[in-house]
Amino acid sequence: MQLDPVIHPVGRLKICAALSAAGATEGDVRYEMRFAHLREVTGLSDT
Repeated sequence: MQLDPVIHPVGRLKICAALSAAGATEGDVRYEMRFAHLREVTGLSDT
């Protein structure tokens, strides 16, 4: 399956996956994640 980067921005998907894996998602939030760690985990820049 190919994801269309226009419809599914890869950066946004990386952020959602990292937050979900850390348990920092909507609902029963178990953890928080600092932006610096999120940036490191996803390999994204500040922009």
